[in-house]
Amino acid sequence: MKVIDKKINFYQNNGFVIFKNIIPKKIIYNFKRDIYFCSKKLYFKYSNNKISKIIDFSPYNFDKYLLLAKKENLDVVAKSVYDLAKKINSLYQIAVLPKVQTLIKKIMGTNASAILDRGMGVRIDYPGDKYYKARLHTDYHSQLGSQNGLVMYVPIHKIIKKMGPVILFSKSHLSGVHDCMVDLEKVKKGLTNDPYFIEITKKKLNTYKKKNLYINEGDIAFFNMNLLHESGNNITKDKIRWSLIVRYFDLNCPTALEMDFKGGQQSGNIYSFKNGNIDKVYKLT
Repeated sequence: MKVIDKKINFYQNNGFVIFKNIIPKKIIYNFKRDIYFCSKKLYFKYSNNKISKIIDFSPYNFDKYLLLAKKENLDVVAKSVYDLAKKINSLYQIAVLPKVQTLIKKIMGTNASAILDRGMGVRIDYPGDKYYKARLHTDYHSQLGSQNGLVMYVPIHKIIKKMGPVILFSKSHLSGVHDCMVDLEKVKKGLTNDPYFIEITKKKLNTYKKKNLYINEGDIAFFNMNLLHESGNNITKDKIRWSLIVRYFDLNCPTALEMDFKGGQQSGNIYSFKNGNIDKVYKLT
């Protein structure tokens, strides 16, 4: 059996798969450079702090101005960098790399893949952050598209334990669409930015083996849209866990057509799910 066939077989059984050294280092370098450039400009626009020495760019300190902004509670800088990160050219270059396109089609088993509406983004997991921490979820609930969908996770630095790596629940995708409720009150109260919560017993959750996603710059993890996962706790003092996310879906999948190829939360569509089906539709306002 070829290596790619073994990996696809592993993905089908476990709901995730890792490929090493896929993304060119130059693309990741360019992403870091652009984040540094823009966060520096935003920081000096809003900060009253006079820094005696300019922080020069390197791939290892590209987010120092962003960390300074968080330390000074400059939320406008953090939010602006987060929004900007989704517009940087290198993210799009990664999404359409020929190697990546070949892999996603083979893994999903389709000749017609597409990127979800607002399905490209970035995770910026700050030290000690609870509000934006991704709690237990699947991407299908919030993104829709199709159940034959694929999440591509690309770290832009080595993920270490203290950064709180993503926790995957192996084989949980085999249960299909998980029961999922919506709690907009928690969002309104400022307790979380995520309205979704998975309705699952602790006993059931413990039947799935946990996999901490320790991967390096240039690697890719793919996981199924129905795979349960959550963010770990970033307990570092000064390290952001950065990752780029692209969500693909199969245009041939019946659930995509059933939903008229609609997107989920990012497109303003919020649903709860019960027994594999949409249970209730929620309005954002």
